[in-house]
Amino acid sequence: MSDTCKYKTVLPVCILLGIMSISCVLSMRLKSPTVDEFAHLPAGYYYWKTGDFSLYGKNPPLIRLLCALPLLSMDISIDTNASEAGAGNWRPWVFGTHFMRKNAAAYSRIFFVGRIPVVILALILGIYVFRWARGLYGLRGGLLSLLLYSFSPNILAHSRLATTDMGCTCFMFIAVYYYWRSIRNNGRWAWIGAGIYLGLALLSKFTALLLLPIFLLLLPLSSRSKSKFWKPLKVGTLRLLEIIVVAVFILNLGYGFQESFKTLRSIPHESQFFSKLNRFPFNAVPLPIPAAYLSGFDRQKLDSERGVFLNYLRGRLSTTGWWYYFIYAFVVKTPIPLHIGIIICIL
Repeated sequence: MSDTCKYKTVLPVCILLGIMSISCVLSMRLKSPTVDEFAHLPAGYYYWKTGDFSLYGKNPPLIRLLCALPLLSMDISIDTNASEAGAGNWRPWVFGTHFMRKNAAAYSRIFFVGRIPVVILALILGIYVFRWARGLYGLRGGLLSLLLYSFSPNILAHSRLATTDMGCTCFMFIAVYYYWRSIRNNGRWAWIGAGIYLGLALLSKFTALLLLPIFLLLLPLSSRSKSKFWKPLKVGTLRLLEIIVVAVFILNLGYGFQESFKTLRSIPHESQFFSKLNRFPFNAVPLPIPAAYLSGFDRQKLDSERGVFLNYLRGRLSTTGWWYYFIYAFVVKTPIPLHIGIIICIL
């Protein structure tokens, strides 16, 4: 690629991502901590100081660790005993309240600094949106995709918050990108990248477990012709297993290899989901997954089964939610011009 072509590519990408980052930074200066951030960021700082992931264990720790990383250079005071307070599901918010009281003078600055890693993750995701779209549709397609991404209200809203949503989205997208490349080009570095980012996604939020069935659905793409279907499919299956091995290693690395290879029946559980799993013979097989990860998933399932946190939609509350919730949310929260563009592309 000539210097002129590089310039024409890099400059508009930098401009779009620059506008996006400025928008995030300027707006987050004026935004007080949200109810989720109130617990997320103090928990991340607690992880760094204690190495204990039990506080707010209902989601994996990576994004909270990343958000709290720049806080290590600040003079922040915490009471680790406050994390042992009761309040059940509200324990992280009880600790967050103590965190707020002890650091009241610098509280706004702490959250401003803690949000910066999420802005960086959003910019990284933007680069991969451009990269993938350019590979599929050329330079103009890449720039158009990045333009839509950079000015998306949903993306801008979450790119300035110290929560798990944007980080999980970033790692999930990149994992699928590298997996797509690995099955299309059979490249070694692509499948290693898929494994690494799958592991990072799993360390970000339990939502990332959806990547496993997604990868299975994409697996037939490794066979480009009907006459040569089974051999590429076999190779793709082996490659997927290798990706999962890499991801499991990254997952254990994120938890510091704490309490891995425990049997399912040896891990305390409360949800019906895990009770059903324990009826199968494999409950006595050591699992290469951190016990804290499984316990966190168990607590998430328990909350879902009991309807601990209410779901809201159009003035209604529900303990179980609605099957069409995300479809409705997508239709309502996506800008109308983008809907029109999608319809035009389909037609």
